[in-house]
Amino acid sequence: VLDVYEAVGQVRNVPLPDGAALVVGRVKTCDVVLLSNGVSREHCKVTRRGDTVEVENLSSTKAGTTIGGKKI
Repeated sequence: VLDVYEAVGQVRNVPLPDGAALVVGRVKTCDVVLLSNGVSREHCKVTRRGDTVEVENLSSTKAGTTIGGKKI
């Protein structure tokens, strides 16, 4: 499950089955849509392989993609 924090106190749980890849971004064609100016149209891709989750920065040139405060 991918936890998406949309607002203070609001968390959306998005299923992330093994082998699945989700694109996160602002456009409605993304699997996870975030309506924020700090998010690129296609910001990142989240892929699950077993117990491993990979995050790949896509076209994010604004603030980039960070995990735990570290840019990837």
